[in-house]
Amino acid sequence: MRTNDGSEPRSLALEAKLAALSAALEGTFDAFFMLRCERDQDGEIVDFVFIKVNSCGEHMMQRPREQVIGARLLELFPVLRRIGLFDRYRAVVETREPLEQEYQLPDRGARAGWYLQRVVPAGDGIAMSQRRISERKQELREREELHEQLQHAQKMESLGRLAGGIAHDFNNLLTPILAYANMGLGQLDSSAPLYEELHEIRHAAERASGLIRQILTFSRKQPMQVQPVALNQVIEGLARMLRRLVGDDVEVVLRLADDLGNVMADPSRLEQILINLVVNAREAITGEGSVTIYTANVKLCPDDAEVRTGVLPGRYVVLEVRDTGCGMTTEVLGQVFEPFFTTRDQVKGTGLGLSIVYGLVKQHQGEIRCESEPGRGTSFRLFFPRTDEALYTDDDEPAPAPTPAHRGSETILLVEDDEAVRKLARQVLASSGYRVLEADDGQRAVAVADEHRGPIDLLITDVVMPKMDGHELHTRLAAVRPELRVMFMTGSSDGEIGDRPFIAKPFAGSALLRTIREALAPKRPPEQT
Repeated sequence: MRTNDGSEPRSLALEAKLAALSAALEGTFDAFFMLRCERDQDGEIVDFVFIKVNSCGEHMMQRPREQVIGARLLELFPVLRRIGLFDRYRAVVETREPLEQEYQLPDRGARAGWYLQRVVPAGDGIAMSQRRISERKQELREREELHEQLQHAQKMESLGRLAGGIAHDFNNLLTPILAYANMGLGQLDSSAPLYEELHEIRHAAERASGLIRQILTFSRKQPMQVQPVALNQVIEGLARMLRRLVGDDVEVVLRLADDLGNVMADPSRLEQILINLVVNAREAITGEGSVTIYTANVKLCPDDAEVRTGVLPGRYVVLEVRDTGCGMTTEVLGQVFEPFFTTRDQVKGTGLGLSIVYGLVKQHQGEIRCESEPGRGTSFRLFFPRTDEALYTDDDEPAPAPTPAHRGSETILLVEDDEAVRKLARQVLASSGYRVLEADDGQRAVAVADEHRGPIDLLITDVVMPKMDGHELHTRLAAVRPELRVMFMTGSSDGEIGDRPFIAKPFAGSALLRTIREALAPKRPPEQT
């Protein structure tokens, strides 16, 4: 039907526009709703009634539109009044100002999550479009967490480099202090007037060396140095730091066996194991609690329970760390040593601490077992093979002169950029019969080696030096002198030393001479298969 001027009636044109609009709303990826105001007798808005919903809206609300149209907003979503959205919808009608915001729907079930909405006035009501953005929010949150972890890792790497540099310089200072104190003690009778003063100097240097070793343990720059170790001494030396780590609300209790045997281990790695276990225990405790550290000697027989779990029969020194924390379920317990597995916020925990502990225990030919129940705390039991080898006593028994087994006549190229350390090492070597060539950096060492026409039996070099580090120096010299042996000195290790002989600063003179003889010992022929 057309009017006199040939145009369609206004009602038909309006219906066509509404049909096109309805089709467009049905095709959108956003949920769309239209609601009219429901007012009381005083004209106040008391609710909204659904009059239009598209297919995405049906999906979002998880009910057909027949059940939505005509329903009241607060009947379907009473939580909207509690979280303040209903009042904001009323304000859109009253102020005629649109509303655009993100909000979180705390309802349980599939509708819970984050949403982005835009609400505009529409006659005596509102029209709104909504989009669920929970997945996008999660993705952004994960990106932020990764970014924070990267920043944290970069910060820790910077701190590690700083700690390594400070430790290197500090160990250079401690080396002559400790070595000359030992030499002086070796030349004095215990009743001599200066004996006690030198003993206190040595003791202070040893304590300072222990603090530096702990810094290097944190910065992962302490080289592996296996030796007979008294585990109780390691724990007692670290106790003060552990109490600072856990804070005032958590008590650290030591229950150490009096007759504990020795283990073959790297003291710094044992400290790293203990620190990680105690920090892990602290994270499991909410409020007040305790972390108890036990040690004991055990001898496992074939019928013992630990042997049935895979620990070989034999003599062990046991370290146990037990906490009063929240405990773990059986499912979590089965994954506790997996790398990157953590039950904590990823920003607070990387999930690497216990996997690092596991790897370090295995490096020491040990075993680790964990027992835990929800609400009853957790216990980690570490089994280290016991050794009959006695502790090294170089510092406790300083000698005025090296033993014949430590003397030699070989030619040694000594390269050390710290003058005090180089002077000390030269004095120890020369007094023990060695011929010493010396240089204060790698470039000068290359020149000294080129000028020397005879053999050079051993290169003793600091690892970290300006211009050319110890590794590069050895590579340069070994290309010309392929039989040249090498021994590294290090106050901190920024690179891999591998299985090369080395001595960690600060060192005693007798330890230096013993390590030299090990470095010069004849190489064993490869085993025949």
